[in-house]
Amino acid sequence: MIKKIFSLAILFSTPMFSQVARDTIWVDSYDYISTKKDAESFKLAKPIKGNSNLQSIEVYNAKTRLIESKGNGVFQDGSATVLYQGDVKYYNKNGKVNATYTYDENNMITNSESIDPRNGKVYKCAYSDNNLYNGEAFYDWKGVYVYMLVEDGHYKEYLVINPKNDKNRVVYTFDENNILSAESYYDESGKVVHTGTYSEGQNYNGEFTLLNYDEFGILSISKYADGVSLNTTSYYKNGKVKSTSVVKGNLTSEVYFDKNGKQLGTYSSKLEDDGYSTYQNGTLYYFNAYGTDPDEIYAIYHYKDNAAIKVEDFYVAPEKNTVKMITYNSEENLTLKKEYFTPDGKLKGQLVYDADGYTPKDGTDYADNMTTTYKNGKLVERVENYSNGKVFESTKNGLSVFYDMKGKEMGRVTFRDEPMYGTEVYISGTRYTIQNDLISDVSKYEKEALTYQGSYDNKEGKSVLSSETFYQNSNITKVVEYYSNGKKASIAIYSPSSYSYSPVKSTFFDNTGKELGSYDYVTQTGTLVEFSYDKQIISNIKYSNGNAISKKGYAQNQNSGSKYYLQSDIDYNKQGKFYNEKGELISTVSYKDGAPYTGTTYDSDSYYITEATYNKGVKIGKETVKYLHSDEIVNINHYDNEGELTKVETYTNNTLESVAEYHEGLQHGTTTYYNSEGEVLSTLIYNGGVPHEGTLTTIDYSHYTTVEYKDGVITSKKISTLDDSATAPLTLVLEEIYQNETTFKRTINDTETGKTIFKYGVKDNDLDGQYQYYENGKVKYQATLKEGILTDGTIAINDLNYSSYNYYSDNSSKYTVLTNKKGNFTVKVYDENNKELFKMEAKVKKGDSSLNPLTSNKITLDNLFPSNEFNVPSYYGAYDYAVEAAATAVDAAADAAMAVPTAEAYYE
Repeated sequence: MIKKIFSLAILFSTPMFSQVARDTIWVDSYDYISTKKDAESFKLAKPIKGNSNLQSIEVYNAKTRLIESKGNGVFQDGSATVLYQGDVKYYNKNGKVNATYTYDENNMITNSESIDPRNGKVYKCAYSDNNLYNGEAFYDWKGVYVYMLVEDGHYKEYLVINPKNDKNRVVYTFDENNILSAESYYDESGKVVHTGTYSEGQNYNGEFTLLNYDEFGILSISKYADGVSLNTTSYYKNGKVKSTSVVKGNLTSEVYFDKNGKQLGTYSSKLEDDGYSTYQNGTLYYFNAYGTDPDEIYAIYHYKDNAAIKVEDFYVAPEKNTVKMITYNSEENLTLKKEYFTPDGKLKGQLVYDADGYTPKDGTDYADNMTTTYKNGKLVERVENYSNGKVFESTKNGLSVFYDMKGKEMGRVTFRDEPMYGTEVYISGTRYTIQNDLISDVSKYEKEALTYQGSYDNKEGKSVLSSETFYQNSNITKVVEYYSNGKKASIAIYSPSSYSYSPVKSTFFDNTGKELGSYDYVTQTGTLVEFSYDKQIISNIKYSNGNAISKKGYAQNQNSGSKYYLQSDIDYNKQGKFYNEKGELISTVSYKDGAPYTGTTYDSDSYYITEATYNKGVKIGKETVKYLHSDEIVNINHYDNEGELTKVETYTNNTLESVAEYHEGLQHGTTTYYNSEGEVLSTLIYNGGVPHEGTLTTIDYSHYTTVEYKDGVITSKKISTLDDSATAPLTLVLEEIYQNETTFKRTINDTETGKTIFKYGVKDNDLDGQYQYYENGKVKYQATLKEGILTDGTIAINDLNYSSYNYYSDNSSKYTVLTNKKGNFTVKVYDENNKELFKMEAKVKKGDSSLNPLTSNKITLDNLFPSNEFNVPSYYGAYDYAVEAAATAVDAAADAAMAVPTAEAYYE
């Protein structure tokens, strides 16, 4: 993973990909189409004489207008991605070539030549799977130099160098698996001043530097011991300390300073027992570390008892680094008020919120290109602007008026407020929405009913109509889909009295406007055309009374962008022909009664291609399912000579994961599970699709899980952390011993120490029987519960009013201890430091115990304190989802029978 991160991050941070252009296409730093104002680069595509398959792509810096790269390629899926072939040259700021990459016909880099600007030396390197494999490479990356020496795919040298001083550099070391193992920082004199070692690619021991590449200055130095962060010191560009951060146990303390060394504030963060929540106090500063100036303040959060009572957002370059907005919150984290400021520090306006903390009440909200004014909780005026400052929408007194970028009115719509939901109900007129200054949606209303909706795509910096939907009495009557050239792709007609989204008839067209045919969903007769997401035809099927007559299927060329090729041509009563990307015939199959009869079929969809062999109408032998655009196997299904599925092999990354025996369409017999090394993990016998005897073993990214079955009943489940090889269990963190499918005893252990934290019983997903909570290996709380109700003893929970649906509104810094001793109840509330905040005692004298408000609500598993990822219900039927789901998906994908589209509408 580190191997790919380092090599490809550098390689692809340059403008390697581009966008086809009729004229000029402007793109941002991520190579997405943008406005000219926000663009980092612009792209030009030119035809190549004598080559209709490729174009010459030139990339230029938007500000300097200097060329950055040039190469031949094709464009993928109408996006900003180019699939290159041949040599692609990259240029420095002086217009000279500093690197050349050679691509094969599959858009894979095969070789590179890079030039050291210091001495003109040329470095050559061979690639394998788009990664450096043998040779040397030199990059000018984000203003720094990077040198790499690679032998047989292993990094022998990896240096990040200050262009102004060769001695000032960072040297990275990799182990035999190309996982980062160490780093050393050399100062301006060439002396090693900071070193750190890694474990599994993560900071482990020593000091680690984060650089400001623009000036090769140190942004921060972090110190670690045995994988634990001890402290971090951050710096301004002038070398002064920006902040210090010290970690002691689960408490992090930070101190911030200005550029002159004066203290700005302090902040503390305590990690809660759940391992991810924090309890915060003090002033937290965020700096613009990834912007043009890392010294700028981005935001300041003022915390009091874990509530951000004040938040200051700042302007950043090119504006002055001054306060942009201040948000004031209550101690319950409810918004009270917002204040807005101009870049020169003047108060621009304020917005007061309702008591609920999220509904605007009085004042003006300034958000991006929109200003909205409220009075007594009602909208007074809203103005949205284009990026050029011109008004797009002006809303006032129940009327919204929309304008184009030249100020000409496009339309208007009237509306009324809906107080119950705080929304607007549109009455009559036309409403527009925009994205990146381009129209994205047009909606028309009559008498508070939607009558029309047009959706637009952003194509080459222009709004292009994608679809139109027409309504009558709130029901869809017609949907028209369009190609990107403006021609109609399909027209779907719906019954005006239908309560379904299924059409009754559709007519289809090619991208020149020629009609391809129509399909009647009621009689299931006619021509049905299926499109890809980018409006490419992927199938054309003719039906008669629900029976498929013929089909032409198309698949996307693996490395040719949005180009599709004829993949299958089938006459369901005669024969079918299948082709590869080059147009070569690879198989001819006879068909009979609408199904394959003899031969090998290659059925594909958007994701998979399935190869299956038939003999006299019966599927036999191996059926192989692969991803469409790779040779990666998903499944291999085995059929006997009578067409019965007998075995399913499941793969991940072409590595065998399981082999399952089948009978009459169900898992039946032995299923064997394997690890990534091909070694047997366990076997499990199925009976009629149900686990019967043995062990199911699964390994995910963090856990090793085994589930035991006997006589068709689950008996135990164990989950452990993984060892360093990620193939074997290390620490047992959960164990469940089952009495039956829904009743079991659960033990939860600490991830690091393996010591017990919880023991309790579960019945029908309710706490039932004895409960114990441990601290330091000893029982701290013990109780008895029945169907989730505390009947005796003491139990620790998050909150008596806990709701899993409203978890984030609860204050996780407090917890409750509830005791029931023969009808004498005690309730104690503690803070995160185990300080008692509240105590109440009550005695039940008479009455139905079910009426007791202290026990009327069940104590759910996820309410147990402290929170733990394993305090959740257990669903017996989901344990073998991996094999079952894969087999089901493969059976569906491989089924030769055509699914006939029908009209599912309900008619009045």
